[in-house]
Amino acid sequence: MTPTWAASAPLESAPAFAQLRDLDGVAVCVSGGRIWLCGPQWNDSLDRTLRSVIGCERFMVTAQNALVPVGRRLSCGELPKTVWTSLSRWIALSVPHRMFVASRPTPTTLSLVRSSEEREASLLQTTLGAWTEYAVRAPQARLKRWTFAVSADQSCLIQGVPLPPLPGVRYTLADGVAVPAGWAWSPALDAAVIRSWLGLKPGELAMLSPAGTCEKLPPEAFVAATRSAARLTAEAMP
Repeated sequence: MTPTWAASAPLESAPAFAQLRDLDGVAVCVSGGRIWLCGPQWNDSLDRTLRSVIGCERFMVTAQNALVPVGRRLSCGELPKTVWTSLSRWIALSVPHRMFVASRPTPTTLSLVRSSEEREASLLQTTLGAWTEYAVRAPQARLKRWTFAVSADQSCLIQGVPLPPLPGVRYTLADGVAVPAGWAWSPALDAAVIRSWLGLKPGELAMLSPAGTCEKLPPEAFVAATRSAARLTAEAMP
């Protein structure tokens, strides 16, 4: 390798040259209490890197191994006549010793616990009979706030805010995950995490119960609340 450039810096600056270890043909030696580098290819990126090293002096190397400071014309010495080593071998990378072994986290289960946090309920579970009796008399201005779904056992879910004044179980809803009012899940994870853990599809709703059950409802299970929709649903039930 015929060097075209060289650099010299105090020994304490040696770690800063580690960023050059991947450059082809860069060699290193220690002479006169300083660290020396030389290489075959000079460019602006290399010049900026060397200028960032504290105490670094930069040189162009002539064909006779004379050193010419960058930006000057007269030489000021020669490359050290000693054994040069590849920089990539001279600066060896090492992996720090492992200080501790991480343990596998203890598995946990999701459960519902009593909560004193006040949250507005937006889902009501009542009977189809109670809902139909109310819906056929309610003004359409109120009905348009809600959607409803009915199961085969004639249990009815009404979704919207504010909920109709009907008897039943009220649920609070967060990101498609519903829990009975006055309850919260534990551990207190973000609703998006619970939704991902339950594997809910877009628009799908999950109802959690203190008994540990989870019921999922697809978005097409809900229809817009109208008098005719409530009446026809009731008539279609056995």
